[in-house]
Amino acid sequence: SFAGDTQKAYQQLRQDILGEKKFSLMLLNVLLDLGIEMNHILESKPKHLPAGPEGEAMKAWIQGLEVQNRKIWDDIRKFGINLYEAPVGTPYNPAMHERVGSMRVDGLPALMIAETKEKGYASLQPEFVLRRPKVIVTE
Repeated sequence: SFAGDTQKAYQQLRQDILGEKKFSLMLLNVLLDLGIEMNHILESKPKHLPAGPEGEAMKAWIQGLEVQNRKIWDDIRKFGINLYEAPVGTPYNPAMHERVGSMRVDGLPALMIAETKEKGYASLQPEFVLRRPKVIVTE
């Protein structure tokens, strides 16, 4: 009975750890999505603001968004998540890259990275790709 109880406890511990890992990955993905969306919002900020109090209010609002964006990306980096590049001319790997198209490129053989459409993100501790970069692959 001791061996059976020990086996059950071990299996329960394994399930608990697996559940915690899945939960942690979900939270990291949510945080990463927030950072990516905040980048998109800030990329579309107006280039010219109106003069006067309205323009000053918008400028202060944009600066507040920029501060929050820096905080989000600082938190992402605290968890060991960094930009994962897919350099042009390197081999395409479906486990590491998400293929979103293909094109012919003179001077490059088939199944090489031709262009990166969206950045990827990965962790070094432990090594895993959280978000694969979206790439165009050579034909």
